[in-house]
Amino acid sequence: MRCLALYFSFSLLVVKCLLINLSCFSYCIYNV
Repeated sequence: MRCLALYFSFSLLVVKCLLINLSCFSYCIYNV
């Protein structure tokens, strides 16, 4: 159960990181 929680928090972190990268990427594109 603990391993599952760890995996869930890790995937949440990855998704958050991807969203941040995506928003930064689109920000750079719109500013060009």
